[in-house]
Amino acid sequence: MHDLLNDLAKYISGDICFRFGVDRAKRTLKETRHISFVDDYGVSCNEYENIYDAIRLWTFLPVTRISYWSWYCETLTLELIFKLKCLHVLSFCGCVNLKEVPETIGDLMHLRFLDLSNTGITGQFHHRPQQ
Repeated sequence: MHDLLNDLAKYISGDICFRFGVDRAKRTLKETRHISFVDDYGVSCNEYENIYDAIRLWTFLPVTRISYWSWYCETLTLELIFKLKCLHVLSFCGCVNLKEVPETIGDLMHLRFLDLSNTGITGQFHHRPQQ
């Protein structure tokens, strides 16, 4: 039953959603609004380069099935993600090699949710009150 529901959801969502490592279609991501991935499928860096085509991307989300899951974010991936100005949801949850919040995070004007849990970021954060 699970496979049938998964296939139905994928059919209905069409080109709006894309799952790296699962959806292997050779197509452009220009219409894609939501991207998710499970790193244990072995997503290659070349696949991540396709993110740049998703200029209207709203969601970049790693999917984890276990609480101690971790993944490594390539520098190329970070550069590509922060060029996507329409992002609303951005998660680096479990990205153990992310050591600091990139300065370009401030350029994401539509960002509403940022998950930096279980990353390599340490230290204290200072909230600057709005005036």
